[in-house]
Amino acid sequence: MRFFKTLIEAVSPKDHSSSSLESSSESHSFIDLDTLTRYGLSNKEISCFSEFLTVHERYSIHPITKEEHSSLNYMSEWLPDVCFLWTDESSNYAGLFYRGPMRGRVMILNHGETFYAPLYIDVTSFISKIKNETIDELEIPPLCPVDHLEPYKADYPLKVQTNKDLNANYAAAIELLESLDLITDEELYAQTAFQAWYLMPVQYLDELLSFFESDNMYILQEISYLFAFHQYHPAIPYLKAAVQQSDSYISSHAKRALTYYQTNK
Repeated sequence: MRFFKTLIEAVSPKDHSSSSLESSSESHSFIDLDTLTRYGLSNKEISCFSEFLTVHERYSIHPITKEEHSSLNYMSEWLPDVCFLWTDESSNYAGLFYRGPMRGRVMILNHGETFYAPLYIDVTSFISKIKNETIDELEIPPLCPVDHLEPYKADYPLKVQTNKDLNANYAAAIELLESLDLITDEELYAQTAFQAWYLMPVQYLDELLSFFESDNMYILQEISYLFAFHQYHPAIPYLKAAVQQSDSYISSHAKRALTYYQTNK
């Protein structure tokens, strides 16, 4: 799927030599405490961000600079609830949803793939995965990788949830699904649907089966892999029907999703 807008190609060289929120020169320093506070980040989120800043030089993912943060302001048209806080050596970015139904969760803005669903539960989970070397690049992990044994590195979609998380994620998913009625842009519609799907608890996946009626090929591709990821067997008849579609793109992805079921019985 194409980017809604092209990422700024020329970002000044990063300066990752700082070890505090207030150090380095004004033009190349990391975003400061005032910026985080203006976004309404909690004390826990700010503390977690600050603690990582003191050790970031050990890792390939770094806190973002003020200049990089400013250069991403144009993304507010498409991601008005996200503040970008981290980057990697390939100028991909990770952002925190600081308000709205996805508040507190972390998403990835990657050059190669437009995908705006939340991938990490919170700042703590995201940074712990960096420190544990579970992730070293800001990539969108595939739900159904070619190597079926490849572990899934992100948090969302969650296979198991506590009652508290289940209720919160279901409420957020429903709020996002209800907002679809007001969206006319095809790509924004798809991205909002993906956000809802990634939060939707397994217990309520039947509420997503109606998306197989869509004629949007990206919707049909992603919903096929989502059900295969969860090994949700009521979706198999829908996938078999999608395989029979004349559109080779949709048919091929549905067929691949079905093979993922067979491999992960």
